[in-house]
Amino acid sequence: MDAPAPLLEVVRLGHPVLRSVAEEVPESWFGSGRLADLGYSLIRTMIEEEGVGLAAPQVAEGLRLFTYWVPQSEDHPEITPKILVNPDVRAIGDDIEEGWEGCLSIP
Repeated sequence: MDAPAPLLEVVRLGHPVLRSVAEEVPESWFGSGRLADLGYSLIRTMIEEEGVGLAAPQVAEGLRLFTYWVPQSEDHPEITPKILVNPDVRAIGDDIEEGWEGCLSIP
């Protein structure tokens, strides 16, 4: 039986990695297992910390990598955990939704 992915330490507000621009995940990581290992650890840590998203910089890895999931509710079905690598995030419209956002790096 495979061992579970290790839990990672979530760094808190003030850690230097949270103030830096994350770097792209190197192409050499693809297919090496290193990317999968970090991704699974991000997912396990996110779930253990009761979060719905976790970025690599939040575990002191300055990479453009994050995971998220959407728990089931009355309004929608569960979206199982996903890992996004080197995402290119762009606005797709002019609508703005204001509200509070939780963050595991801010106690």
